Amino acid sequence: MNAIVKLASLETKMFFRDRLSMFWTFLFPVVMIWLFGSMFVGDNMSQKAFAEYFVPSWIGVNIVTTSFFTLGTVLTNYRETGVLRRYQSTPLQPWKILV
Repeated sequence: MNAIVKLASLETKMFFRDRLSMFWTFLFPVVMIWLFGSMFVGDNMSQKAFAEYFVPSWIGVNIVTTSFFTLGTVLTNYRETGVLRRYQSTPLQPWKILV
């Protein structure tokens, strides 16, 4: 379990150093929520505003797409730079890397 915590801490630090990932993960969804929220002002669906349905669904979609796209790009980058080969020489199991 300690290896997973260390790996997660390292990955988090590397994520916050990449400005492009930060933009697509945090700033772009906020801009999209603001944009779509301003488009649907005043539209009501069964006593609730359309934005009350849209915002939670957009947050969920953003979490899922960010996690799957980031996983693919990070693992590809690890393969190209040789990080996966270095992980093979450590006692860290492959499933812990994916977790």
